[in-house]
Parts: sequence; structure tokens; C-alpha cells
Amino acid sequence: MKKIVSAALAVVLTLVLLPAFSFAEESGANDGAVSVSDDGLHIKVDFTKMEPTDLVLGEIEPEDVGAVDIDINYQIAVNGTDGVVLFTINGYDPAWIIYEVNAPAGQVLDSLTLTITGRICDYKPVANGFAVFAKEEGFTGNGESCELNRIPANDRSPDDWEDYAYYVQQSNHGTMPTSGAVTDVHVFDLTEPARGCETMYIGIYQFTTDCPEWIEYRALSIDATAVDKPGKATDAPATEAPEVTEGPAATEVPATEAPATEEAKATDEAKATDAPVVTPGCAEEPLDKTAKKNSPVVPIIIAAAVLIAVAVTVLIIVLKKKKK
Repeated sequence: MKKIVSAALAVVLTLVLLPAFSFAEESGANDGAVSVSDDGLHIKVDFTKMEPTDLVLGEIEPEDVGAVDIDINYQIAVNGTDGVVLFTINGYDPAWIIYEVNAPAGQVLDSLTLTITGRICDYKPVANGFAVFAKEEGFTGNGESCELNRIPANDRSPDDWEDYAYYVQQSNHGTMPTSGAVTDVHVFDLTEPARGCETMYIGIYQFTTDCPEWIEYRALSIDATAVDKPGKATDAPATEAPEVTEGPAATEVPATEAPATEEAKATDEAKATDAPVVTPGCAEEPLDKTAKKNSPVVPIIIAAAVLIAVAVTVLIIVLKKKKK
């Protein structure tokens, strides 16, 4: 008996715990770190909720950070008291993340803002660089062939990028601060290039020639608004629709007048002939049954049948008596 009870308990525990283990296996280590709104206009990434990456066995995939492309030079790691943050592995290689924002069907972007919480600064005046790019057609290439990897950030001035990047900060040109905290909030308004576009690609670029963790990110968010495409509301203006209210002359006569007149005519005729009233359009079968029930023919036939039966009976009796 004890063996049976033990076996039953083992089966119950297996059924209870198996879904839990299955869920743990299916759940990613970075669940909850990335959220995208249903309309795709809001992307939020919390790097502090991500598991540190293995620099030997693993790399960060674009979907891990809600992006469409990312350079392999990034890591998630604990940086002292700053906690879990995103920063590059090698400080002397350029690195970038590319995000994509799409307006809902039938709409275009009306505003676009990138917000980064982190430290975008230099510990000392060295040739570090940071830039935000916004392009409607996207960036050519990927990985090491991406066009962003061909920008020599350490020897170009912000003026050289003015037709390409919308925000540029470089320490060797005095545009990047030399102090900062991981809790700093940096807001980049990208409404100008995004307005009127259905799709916009955002490239976050950095280049450091010293310790890579001088530029590190705790979180980022992309927030956009969208409006209907110009001219969409005037494609089929309501004022140009056919004026059905004024309609043809046929609509001036109520549709119920004709049936009402026929019904009245049938009623008048019925009164004159004492015939049952038949409403136009109604089934005639019930009226026929009523007529058959009230007809004198049926009783006459029944009476005749009875008389014949009686006569036949009397005739048979008489014939039997004669034989006797």
C-alpha cells in the first residue's frame, strides 16, 4: 500500500512541477528587459534587467535589445557601483546599435524622440565620439561592412557629419563633457528627419580610445507619434457623395401605399360579396382549410353514406328471412 501511495505522489509531483520546469526553460534570461507597444511606436529597453553576457561563448543578438542590428563589440556587464550596464568590449573599435520605427498602416510619423539613460562622456579629454543618426532608407550593410563602421570618429569634426548625423558629441572637439553619471538622461529629438516618413532607422554610434566603459547605457527608449497620411481624409469626401436624401421622385411615395390600397380594395370587395378577406401576399392554405370545414357538402356526403349503409343492412336482413 505504501508503494502505491508513493508512486501516486511521484506522479502528482511530476505533473505539477513539469510545467514549471518547462516554463523556466522556455523563458529567456532577458524577459521583461524589452517592451514594444502594440502600434510599434514605443520601444523601451532596460539593460539593468539583462543577464551579463559571456564574452567567450555568447554575443548579443539584435532581438535581445529590441534592435534590428547591433555590432558584436557590445557586452552586458557589471561595472562597479554603476551596476548592470551595456558598453563596448574593445574601446578602440567603433560600435553601433540600429533601431527601426514604423508608423501604423495608412499613417506617417509625426514626431520621434530617443531617450538614453547612461553616461555619455569622457573621463579625460581623449578622442571618444558619440553620435545619433536617423535615416529613412536605413543603413547599408551589416556587421563589419556596415557604413557606420567606416566613420573615422577620432579624426573628424562634427561639421563633417552635419549632413549625416543629427547629434554628435566628441571630446577632442570639445562637444563631449568630461564628467557624468550613469543616471544622466539624454534626450535626442529626431522629429525633423522623421516627420512625414513611414519608416525611420535610428543608429546609435560610439567610438572610444580609452576604457570602453566611459560610455555606458542603463536604459533607452524610443517614442514616436503618427498621423494619417496627407490627403487620406479627402480621398472620398462625404460632401461629394450622391445626395440620396433628395433622391428620385419614386422615393416621395411611401412604399406602403400600394399594399395598403390593394388591401383596402380587397376588403371592400369582400364586404360586397360576403367572401372571406384575403390579404395580398398572405398564404391561402389556412383559408382553404377553413372553407372546407364550414362547407355543407361534407355533412351531406356523410349522411348519404349512413343511409346507404342502413339500407344495405336492412336488405341483408330481409333476404335472410326469406331464405328461412
